[in-house]
Amino acid sequence: MDWLIKHNRLHFYQTLYRAHHITIDQFFYLCQTTIDCPKMKPHRKTMAVFQDLSAAFDRVWRQKLVHICYKIGIKANALIWINDFLRDSKFSVRFDGVLSESHKLRPSVPQRSILSPLLFFIYMNTIHPHIHPDTKIACYADDIAVWQSHIDTAVSEEVINATLEGIAAWAEDLKLTINTDKTNYCISSIDRRHRP
Repeated sequence: MDWLIKHNRLHFYQTLYRAHHITIDQFFYLCQTTIDCPKMKPHRKTMAVFQDLSAAFDRVWRQKLVHICYKIGIKANALIWINDFLRDSKFSVRFDGVLSESHKLRPSVPQRSILSPLLFFIYMNTIHPHIHPDTKIACYADDIAVWQSHIDTAVSEEVINATLEGIAAWAEDLKLTINTDKTNYCISSIDRRHRP
């Protein structure tokens, strides 16, 4: 993690497992944006969409993850080690003292490893190019929040929809699924005269 931060390989919007960052930081970032926008330009409203990825750790495309690691500068023995870690993982179950046969894991990052969350973090870090430049983003693990502020909610809706299309394309490229049942949105404003 230190190498990734030192070499600016991680975007600021992802706070998972980063020193001095906690889950609530993303919420405060969204709230501060909502509060600051009307101060700069009165009557602005903030439109936010919250998404969750379905079984994200279990759907990581291993070969793509290795390629992403290579693209961000992880090379030589470290890349070989990551590839070996991800390849040919097996599991078995112990029940009533009896151990089952080993079965090969489907595409995923192995659970119960300190390396797995970091690798998932790297996998999620590729979302940035798919986000509209007028949109703010915050991620924590497999949770994504995007928002945009404007005086005209139709403009915000257009920008947010462009971002959601980008996220959908990104998720499809990485073989991830957006959980539509957990997708929510809100429109907020601190200006009491203009209800969103």
